[in-house]
This record gives sequence, structure tokens and C-alpha cells, in this order.
Amino acid sequence: MLALALSHKTAGHFSSFREVLRALFAGNPSRWEEIAGRLGLTFSEMLALRDLIPPGAESACRLADLYRKKGLESFARQEYYRSCREARNAPARVRAYAARHLAELGRPEDALRFLSAWIEADRLEADYKIARADLLAKKGSMGGAIADLVDALRQRPRDGGARQRLADYYARAGKLRQAEKTLREGVRLQPRLPVSYEALVDFYAKHRRYEDAAATLRQLMRIYAFEPKYVIRLGDIYQRQGAHFRAMQTYEEAIRMGAPASGLKQRIEKCRKAHNEWLLESEAGKGTSVPVLRDRSRHL
Repeated sequence: MLALALSHKTAGHFSSFREVLRALFAGNPSRWEEIAGRLGLTFSEMLALRDLIPPGAESACRLADLYRKKGLESFARQEYYRSCREARNAPARVRAYAARHLAELGRPEDALRFLSAWIEADRLEADYKIARADLLAKKGSMGGAIADLVDALRQRPRDGGARQRLADYYARAGKLRQAEKTLREGVRLQPRLPVSYEALVDFYAKHRRYEDAAATLRQLMRIYAFEPKYVIRLGDIYQRQGAHFRAMQTYEEAIRMGAPASGLKQRIEKCRKAHNEWLLESEAGKGTSVPVLRDRSRHL
């Protein structure tokens, strides 16, 4: 049938093309965008044929995405709103997606109203709570955002994105212990997932807890022993801590492990310069000659 539609389009038989396209879309309601792409339809042609797009929340979302890509935000907003309004039988992820985008395009109160109604109807669906938490946080209602994410994580404890959001909202609310506990629980639940460790490292580094950040990275490196990027990150932590000599050694180790030297030599030189300055300052009053570190990068 796709070939038939293409032949009608090529021949200029637009009435027949519309009828075949209508049948194609109706028979494959979740693939109308793919079908349009395979037929080579332009955005303008899609707009002219939008009455053929199957009804429903998912179709409305995809049409809204097309509008948004072209900068037609008012049309996109209408379609996201229609998606929310017609979302009775749509998957939760589609509903939450539409509500998020509706809020981004200037209708946050409508998005909150839809999400709250869906949560009331289905209190076990985490997607709605995660989406509402983000909107509440943007409004400054951090307590409500935290409560939604706590509930969502009870249903989906291994959702790393929701867990990182919860930790961030705890931190923004000044509850640093709860933020740390939330991230450490993520490591416990998914001990072989790098992003769990990386989120905890980011938290420690942001709050200047460099020893804890380094310890977490070393824990990750015991699992992924041959990943230079984690060694580089450890060097960055040492540098921020002021341990310039240790940072330099760590960067050099990353190069030996296969990390591109071009991106690290500047960091190594910066560490060498800072370490030499520290040596000179610490011995300045002693009248002693201090041997400075020379450039060893050519030997790496």
C-alpha cells in the first residue's frame, strides 16, 4: 500500500493519494510519522494533510513535536493541550510527556491540573508524580515536589533520574543529609551502574567534600578498573582539593591507560606549575634550594 500511495503522489493523483494515506494511517496509527517520512512528505504537506492523522493523545504529541521543531509554539501548545485532554486511554508516559511540554510552552497551571487529576485516578503511576514534582519545584513548592518523588521512588526505586531529582530538591531545601542518603541508596540498589556513583561524586564535589568524592570514585574504579575517564575525574577532584602533585600523577596514569594526551597535558602543566609554586612558597623562608618538577609529559 505504501508503494501505491507513492505512485499516486508521483502521478499527481492527490485525491487517490489522500484516500490511500488515510487507510495507511488508520491501519498504523502509531507509525503515521514514519509513514510520512518514507513517503517523503515535507512539513508543509504534513500540515495540509493533518486531518488524516489518527486521533488520540500519542498522535497529537507527535504532531506537537513537529510544530515545535519548526518554531510554531502556539500550534504545538494546542496539540499538547489536546493530547492531555484526549489522554483517557493513552500510556502514562505519553500523558506525562504532553503535560511537561504544555508547561514548558506557558501553560503550567493546566499541566498541573491534568497531572493532579491523573494522580487522583491512579495513585500507583510514578510518571505522573515525577512530572508534577518538576512543575511544583519550578513554582517553589519544594515540599510538594519532594513528596511526589518520594512516592514515585516507592513504586520505582531503581529510577535513577527520579532519584537524582529528589536528591537535588533535598539539597535545594537545605536537607543535605537526606540528599546524600538518597544518592547512597541509589548506589546500594544498583551497585554496577556508573551513573549512581557519578551522581554521588557530583554531590560531594559540589559541597566540597573532596575526600568523600575521591573515595566514591575509587569504589567505582574497582568495578570499572580500565576506564580512563574515571581516573581523569579522580584527578579533577584532587586538583580541586589542592593536591596538585597527586592530581598530576593521576592524569599521567590516565594517559598510560589510553586517554588522549592532548586533552590532559594542559591540566598536567597547570598542576606542575601550582605544585612548584607551593614548594617555593613553603621553602621561601628557609633559604634552601628547592628542586622543581620538570615536564615529563613527553615520556608518557
